[in-house]
Amino acid sequence: MLSMLVFIAYLVEFLLLKDAATQTFFVLMTIAFTDVIGGFTISIRSAGRDVSIEL
Repeated sequence: MLSMLVFIAYLVEFLLLKDAATQTFFVLMTIAFTDVIGGFTISIRSAGRDVSIEL
């Protein structure tokens, strides 16, 4: 959840502040986005393994 908030903060600053529209800031924003996607992927895979169906 925190990584999503960090990515949103990066995105808002990148779009609204002229001083933040640099290549370095974009790379940091991309790293934050990768962290968000990785977290969601790991959560979905581990949740899928926790499901057990008993008959």
